[in-house]
Amino acid sequence: MTAVPKLASPHAVEGRTALIIPLEAGAEVDRWRLRADPIAPDIPPHVTVLFPFLPLETIDDAVRDRLRSICAPVAARDLKLASVGTFPSVVWLRPDPGEWLIALTEQVWAAWPDHPPYEGAHTDIIPHLTVAHGAEHVDEVTSDLTPILPITARAEAVHLFAFHDGKWSDRARFPLEG
Repeated sequence: MTAVPKLASPHAVEGRTALIIPLEAGAEVDRWRLRADPIAPDIPPHVTVLFPFLPLETIDDAVRDRLRSICAPVAARDLKLASVGTFPSVVWLRPDPGEWLIALTEQVWAAWPDHPPYEGAHTDIIPHLTVAHGAEHVDEVTSDLTPILPITARAEAVHLFAFHDGKWSDRARFPLEG
């Protein structure tokens, strides 16, 4: 594996937040993320529910209560990370089943309609676990990870992460209790 220079994350904006579902994806995925995903040191492997979410300074008890009420009826479940996918600059794993993740994103977005996924940059919601940034990694990631797929990972809670004082940190957990 060739060394990759440390990437700067365009997502690292003071006060920015994200709603994610952390997943244990295994050592190979962790190794790739640490090598080629700039947020890997601060944020675990995950599927994004909504990014960006509300500015950190606007998240209060009412927001947390609303998130709890959206997440609680959703059941925790096992996901299979079964195939490698790509966007123009991202290599990722597809979680299956993914329909419930789309529905959860749509519910959160409906509660805060001024905060569309990825600021409205994409027309479709595609659940994914980012492994690496850069199209140059597609072949290597695919050859490294395909033999160990599917990876089973448990989705148990939505977490609120915030970028503050130069790093991402976990600020709240909303269990999937269904």
